[in-house]
Amino acid sequence: MGSKRLVNDMLSVFDLEIAEGLNSSRAMVARVVFEYNRRTGLRSFRIISPGIPRTIASKLIAWLEKNVDPEDIELGFEARRVVAENLTAPASIS
Repeated sequence: MGSKRLVNDMLSVFDLEIAEGLNSSRAMVARVVFEYNRRTGLRSFRIISPGIPRTIASKLIAWLEKNVDPEDIELGFEARRVVAENLTAPASIS
C-alpha cells in the first residue's frame, strides 16, 4: 500500500499555450510562476510573459486559482493548452 506524498513548499515555472478557440491554430504562450507554501497558506500564480494582455493574464490567473491544485503541478499537467473562451468557465485544459 502506497503512502500519500504532501508538498510543503513549491516554486514552479511552466508555460501554458492559450488558444483563441477550440479549433484555432492561433495561440499565445504564457509563462506562469506558481508559489506555494502549505504552512503559511501561500498559493499564488503570476504571469511573467511580457506580451500577454492584462485582461487575459487576470482571467488566466483566476482560472488557475479556481481549477489547479498544487499536486497537479507537482505531478505535471497532462496537457498545457488552455482555450481562451474557457477561461471564465470551470476547468477545461485540452
